[in-house]
Amino acid sequence: MNIGFNLTRQYLKYTYVLVKSILESNPDEEICFYIYSANIEVPDLDLMCELVESHNGRIELLSIDKSLIEMFFENPHPGYPIETHTTYFYAHALPEGVDRILCMDADMIVKKPLRELYDMDFEDNYAICPDGSCMNEAVNSWPGVFRNFGVTSFSTCFTLYNIKKIKEDFTFNDIIEANRKVIQFFGSSNEELGYAYMFNGKERYIPETKYGFYIYPDNEKKYTPEELLAFEKDAVAIHYWRSHPWASQIGMSPLHSYWWECAKDTPYYEELKAEFWQFWKDFRSKYLIP
Repeated sequence: MNIGFNLTRQYLKYTYVLVKSILESNPDEEICFYIYSANIEVPDLDLMCELVESHNGRIELLSIDKSLIEMFFENPHPGYPIETHTTYFYAHALPEGVDRILCMDADMIVKKPLRELYDMDFEDNYAICPDGSCMNEAVNSWPGVFRNFGVTSFSTCFTLYNIKKIKEDFTFNDIIEANRKVIQFFGSSNEELGYAYMFNGKERYIPETKYGFYIYPDNEKKYTPEELLAFEKDAVAIHYWRSHPWASQIGMSPLHSYWWECAKDTPYYEELKAEFWQFWKDFRSKYLIP
């Protein structure tokens, strides 16, 4: 099984928790983790390699030249430095023989086996991705951006890529051209819009409530408490979108408890706890204390 992450060095400690959850939820799998990064070096991965190798897996670092990203990726969001944008390299940086890869955001936890998803039939599609069902369009305009661009929606947060078909049908220059079209429409580069333009409707969708379940406060209005409990129970993966367990005013919610349970016996646990309490100290000073 091939699993990929788009990472910067500062996210390694959070990704360690995710990797641990994947290994513990998939004990019989031999997993190769591909890490795409513009600033991680081999020694940075020592702790994670030790963990993965203890579960009969391995890690491959795919180093992406920052200057190459800067050549075509325009106006990145200020909250995401240029080094975070290696997603366009998912297919063409992989070695020959890798025909599919499951790529996910680092701010997630996996709580069930991944084999059912990993073996899904692409049905001649380029990717299998979440359907956006957790998103409340009444308060989030992102789905409308895809419609205005004339493309079907696409998510990169927990996505299985048909690497064999992507390599057969697209060169990296095709990706750059899709990126150029996005810039013309959106004013800046965006990988989800770029892939949506390039794949042209050839995506298969899976329920986000199962594969990447998240609850951002506004989204809670979309479902009943009973529905939310059912989603939580059935979820293969939880996505802490805008609600990171190590920096969230929600605190130790039931969903966050999955992440902290997995984090508690990692080498980073004390550092993660200190980060959490520092966040709360800053939050209280800014918002709660007159």
